[in-house]
Amino acid sequence: MSLQNAVCPNCKKVFLAKFYGKDKYQKYCSKSCSVKAQHKRGEIGLEHFNPNYIDGRSKKVNICKCGKKTNDYRNKMCLNCHRKEMSRRQWKGGKSIHFDGYRYIYQFKKKYIREHRLVMEKHIGRKLSKKEVVHHINHNKLDNRIENLQIMSFSEHTTYHNYNKFYVPRPQPR
Repeated sequence: MSLQNAVCPNCKKVFLAKFYGKDKYQKYCSKSCSVKAQHKRGEIGLEHFNPNYIDGRSKKVNICKCGKKTNDYRNKMCLNCHRKEMSRRQWKGGKSIHFDGYRYIYQFKKKYIREHRLVMEKHIGRKLSKKEVVHHINHNKLDNRIENLQIMSFSEHTTYHNYNKFYVPRPQPR
């Protein structure tokens, strides 16, 4: 780093100026002289003159699309708009696969409904009662085509699944 003798334009002291490159040298002898010169030029002011005055420097105010001033110089959105934007990015169209293996669809009033029940309700044109079960014929919980779905009562569904376990004779090992 090369140094060069220079005179501070604010306090008229002689100091060694740092070279920043391409004919750019340190202009003031200290940070306080730089801030004082900014005050003289009117670039920064006191809080009652400049509402953006923070720690001796003026801060550029970003205004959010909702009209609020942002608190942070890095963000162009207020905190509420930032949270909404992040939730939009994470939105997957209201479909999710639950740990039980069924696909759930988002419905009004922040409620998720199993997709196979929704498909069957639309097909028959009424809501299913809590006693009715929608059975997947091919046992694939994600195959929600109407040809693969069947309405059963809870007892019929239990009997259907348990019949193969208890009543069908299993082949004996040889």
